[in-house]
Amino acid sequence: MNFFPGSDRIIEDGIELFGLADALFVSKEAQGHLSTRSYLAKGFEENGRRLIIEKLLSIAIKLRFLDDKSNLLEAHDRSNAGIVTGKSGEKEVGLREALNKIIHHESIQIFAKPSKITVTDQNTQFPAEEIQIAEGTYPGFSIFVCAEGKEKNKNWVFQTELTHLINEILRVFYFENLKNGGANNA
Repeated sequence: MNFFPGSDRIIEDGIELFGLADALFVSKEAQGHLSTRSYLAKGFEENGRRLIIEKLLSIAIKLRFLDDKSNLLEAHDRSNAGIVTGKSGEKEVGLREALNKIIHHESIQIFAKPSKITVTDQNTQFPAEEIQIAEGTYPGFSIFVCAEGKEKNKNWVFQTELTHLINEILRVFYFENLKNGGANNA
């Protein structure tokens, strides 16, 4: 039997991952929304980071497998899924390389910081189907993934902002869905 993971499950996993990260880092830690829900807060405190990392690994493995079978990322990937730092300096990488680093890490951590994201119009041409974001400064929390590992005895560090990574994954499926005439599975 051949197994071919569907895009619908990867999309659902991405949304679940965002929900977990948002609940842990924004609702629990940053804004204290779970202050009166002590057992739920304790559950997140004891299990949240592990669940987030497990969900992230699950998505990375499924999407890499799907890409190996269908070259899904080649058509829609951009080189903005994270930064790899190694002996030769920093390099922005696309989703495929980002997923490789997540899968092959020796250590990984998740953490958050308050942030402001500024969106400006740089007169860049976007495909007509691209979802546009209005110019402005948006407050929020940035949830970071930092993975470390070795490739051919050379150390590397991969860093990305989790919600940006999830957004890039969902963007790939959005454009693949348009290409396939609105079908749900890649």
